[in-house]
Amino acid sequence: MIKSIIGKSFQLSKRNNTFNNTLINNQLSKPSLLPQFIELINNHRSFSLTLSLHDEEKASPILLNNNQTNNSTSTNNNSGKSNSEEKSSKSNKSSDGGGGGGDGKKKSSKTFSVYMKKWLTYGVLTTIAITSVNYQDIVAEKKSIEWIKDGSRNTDNNENHRSPSLNHHHLWISREEEVKNLESLISTNHDREIAPSYILVVGRKGDGKSNISKELSKKIGKSCIHIQFQRDMKEIQIVEEIAKAVRYYPFMNRNDLPLHKYIVRSFLEIVRPSKPTFSEMTHVLKSITSKMKDEELVPYFIFDGVDTLVKKNNESVEFNLLPDLIELCKEGSTNNWFGSVLFTNEEGMKHVQSSSGRYAISNIYYLPGIKKLDAISYLSQSTSRENAEILVNDICGDHLKTILDVSKELKMNLSNEEIIQHFVKFVKQNLRGLELGQIPNNKEAFAVWNLLYYMSKNGGECTISEASICIGYENKPLQVIIENLISRDLIRTKADGQLSFYNNAVGYLVNRSRSRNVDLFHKFDKVQPKERILDF
Repeated sequence: MIKSIIGKSFQLSKRNNTFNNTLINNQLSKPSLLPQFIELINNHRSFSLTLSLHDEEKASPILLNNNQTNNSTSTNNNSGKSNSEEKSSKSNKSSDGGGGGGDGKKKSSKTFSVYMKKWLTYGVLTTIAITSVNYQDIVAEKKSIEWIKDGSRNTDNNENHRSPSLNHHHLWISREEEVKNLESLISTNHDREIAPSYILVVGRKGDGKSNISKELSKKIGKSCIHIQFQRDMKEIQIVEEIAKAVRYYPFMNRNDLPLHKYIVRSFLEIVRPSKPTFSEMTHVLKSITSKMKDEELVPYFIFDGVDTLVKKNNESVEFNLLPDLIELCKEGSTNNWFGSVLFTNEEGMKHVQSSSGRYAISNIYYLPGIKKLDAISYLSQSTSRENAEILVNDICGDHLKTILDVSKELKMNLSNEEIIQHFVKFVKQNLRGLELGQIPNNKEAFAVWNLLYYMSKNGGECTISEASICIGYENKPLQVIIENLISRDLIRTKADGQLSFYNNAVGYLVNRSRSRNVDLFHKFDKVQPKERILDF
């Protein structure tokens, strides 16, 4: 049986060989079919070739017919190729990454190490930068303490455009008496045994508050810093002004810094952008002065023009830093860190009164006006004494700025009448919206003119009780109308609580209007107090 199967297989192999030879001869006779012939040779395999392949793979021979042989050979060729490709790919992976997924693990480990190096570098640099910032803050505080100990050097080279010293009697009207009065309020407490003074100085616009504040800081001397606020300052400019006064370099304006501080500041701003707030500046002042608690002298801060810390935009308030400053001064006095002297006009006084820190104020000092003899003597340098007396009585009164402005116009060779008309024009502008012609339809205009007329009959003064009668109860609240007239530079508040004219030009305009409108002013007489009324 076995012999017969082997014999048939050899006969089948022989027939296949004969078939192959015949096929090759036929194909060779057709040159145009050479590509098809090559493909046929590749795909066609005899049983003998299949057997030889199986022998190499140590497999048992399988007897198949011709069609099955062709299909199996093609499948084996494809499977052989795929197996060889898989082996080659595995060998490549093993050589590159040490097995499946090795390359990904190696890349992830490299990425992690790179990120770690970066973050460590950033961490070290950030630590160095923060340490540098803190070190610079400590150094800056020490410099500020030394500067405050030396006192008011910052007033010596301050704005050159400002008026000359108050001590030059031939150029300026002396206010030495006011300076001495303020100095006496401070000198008695300029030690560590008693809590430092917290003083509020109130004066009209143009009463010479800035010059008095500078002279006071020079009188106090050591451990006294003068800080001047200007109108229309922004918050960052206010902070920079305080920082410049105490020489706290981190918050100073770049233009005020020395070169080496400018370079250090530019480097440190990478870590901490320099746009400090007023609250941060107050925190710095607390930190500096609290470290000076062991010093012999109590430091004093003189803040001039604190009313400018309230900035209005039409009817709305853009910012109001005055309550923060008042609270700072309150803490300084309560904790025995430093004393304060605040200079403000009457508009600022209104905001001070609405602050909770006002109760800590130890003294409120109202700047008195210029004495009449001093004003006449000053104007007599530019005109005759008779003309000077007329101008003081009709225009200047006791207002310092008006006296100085009249002196300038006298030096321009203007006559008394021209000067008077010039200042009356200013008063008219301040009364805009409250003119006499609006009285029939404007109750507020009637009340204002009634008050001003009553004041003119009583030497330019009246009490709050008299003002309430003149204004009446059918108008706006008394305080609202008074504040409006103060903001218009028509009246002012005196130290005794009475109201008086801003300057005598207001009274001159009222008396001139009375002579031209006699019947109207007779109506005012009917609704005015018949006799003087005291507030208390």
